Amino acid sequence: MARKKKTTANHEAAAVTELPEGWEYTPLREVTQDVPNVDPRKDPDGEFGYVDISSIDNERFRIVEAKTFKGADAPSRARRPIKPGDVLFSNVRTYLKNIAIVPPQCRAQLCSTGFTVIRPNEAALPEYLFYYTLTDRFVDALTERQTGSSYPAVTDQIVLSSWVPIAPLAEQQRIVTKVRALLERSRGLRDRLAKLPDILHRFRQAVLAAACSGRLTEEWRSTQQAMESGCDFLDQTVGDAARAEVPSDNDPIEPPALPEEWTWSRVESLCDPQRAITYGVIKLGPEVDGGVPTLRSSDVRWLRIEDSHIKTISREIADRYERTYLRGGEVLVTVRGTLGGVAVVPPAMRGLNISREVAMLPILPVVPAEFVCYAIGAPWSQQWLSEQTKGVAYTGVNIRDLKLLPLPIPPREEQQEIIRRVEILLDAANRLQNRLDRLAGCSDRLTQSVLSKAFRGDLVPTEAELARQEGRDYEPASVLLERIKSEREAGAKKKPARKGRKKVAKRKTTTKVETRPLVDVLKESKKRLSPEQLFAAAGFDENSVDDFYAELRLAVQAGRINEERPNNRDVYLKAASK
Repeated sequence: MARKKKTTANHEAAAVTELPEGWEYTPLREVTQDVPNVDPRKDPDGEFGYVDISSIDNERFRIVEAKTFKGADAPSRARRPIKPGDVLFSNVRTYLKNIAIVPPQCRAQLCSTGFTVIRPNEAALPEYLFYYTLTDRFVDALTERQTGSSYPAVTDQIVLSSWVPIAPLAEQQRIVTKVRALLERSRGLRDRLAKLPDILHRFRQAVLAAACSGRLTEEWRSTQQAMESGCDFLDQTVGDAARAEVPSDNDPIEPPALPEEWTWSRVESLCDPQRAITYGVIKLGPEVDGGVPTLRSSDVRWLRIEDSHIKTISREIADRYERTYLRGGEVLVTVRGTLGGVAVVPPAMRGLNISREVAMLPILPVVPAEFVCYAIGAPWSQQWLSEQTKGVAYTGVNIRDLKLLPLPIPPREEQQEIIRRVEILLDAANRLQNRLDRLAGCSDRLTQSVLSKAFRGDLVPTEAELARQEGRDYEPASVLLERIKSEREAGAKKKPARKGRKKVAKRKTTTKVETRPLVDVLKESKKRLSPEQLFAAAGFDENSVDDFYAELRLAVQAGRINEERPNNRDVYLKAASK
């Protein structure tokens, strides 16, 4: 493939020294249209659709949920008009890739000023620019230019000054068609992979449900002879007072049926009476370097402790809660914030403390903490705890209720067999989860590989190659860009009259005229108005022509203004009837 050298002072373009024949590098602004802001508050009764950054699915790069509001209630950031084919590029934390193209069926008219609205001109296809904004090359270059620590962002000017490779238009279309087809296949793989973690989670829950109801070891149990019962285990280790009558008036749901050899106990009976069942530090205070690591609900997950973001607090504060210093072997249960977490404290975490969101169960050494953890993590116990949650704004489980949680007690030997089998099954699930994570990473790399080939000119035949093979001429991107630039400059010198509209007479004024909402002007008028008449009646001048048409376009899209076209020449406007 013939390639040409490209030299430029721009640091992004300099990273790529070669382009396919017929391509050209240019700043993004050269292939896009200006999109001036509008103020929806000028139409206070109008209803507007609105896209903010939370509306973007940054895994599938699409708009998933647009908000609606009246013009009078418009948030201050709702100023950017959008239409189908616009590319929305989030300026905030660009590495998150909150990017989407506005689809034809989107009913939103506005987006947040946190987006750069990339509206292509005749030099580029919308999907072509959309796919280029998804490339790591484009995003990484902008991420390096972010400013601000708590709210890192780039400006519209920085985004639009980024250099992009432009192919001839016919080649752009072939690239878009090919990339779309390949990414749809990749997306199908990603969608199938996305379903598997939920299946694995249900598998893990099923393992614990079977383990804590006796079904997991049913066959094993039938091969055992002269095995002591769960009651024998309690009598020999804790005392017969640890046996519990389940269900009782304190139990909100019916318990599952247990094997004949099993029995019931409750959490409090299996804990060290010399240590409290309690939660930890109420107010953690600020992060302190070299302080005491303190586990929060975000750290205590289902069957594991996440140690990557543990907060360290001052020794003085931690020492006020000396009773919740961990020794290893305790079972932790989340009782505030994110519920459902339960895990055994490993010996390596001896000396850590816990927050008020986490309860500590100091399990007696004679009772396997792993089995207690599995029993609390099982679906029936989780449902029991959820039925006991209290509060409205800040729900949680009271320590008093946690102490009463029923736990199934198998014979001693069966407890160990259950632990062994559960560990094998969960380890297999974890290995599969790791493989899925690697596959998901491969899917991401595949997407970037496709995009990289596309914008190197290696994905489809170039227009230059096809033109030579077919013995015809073609328009290189350099010629295309120059032609559009010339047309734009000519239009700036003498703006062509809009079809069906008369030229608006200029007003000789040196001060900006205060304008009125177009809908209000039409409501007060007793007859329909032409665009020119509305322009004058609303107080616009020659310096605000673009603002007038932007506001008019929004009002028409929102259904607040109706257009009437009695013929192919004339256009009239009137306020929509309620």
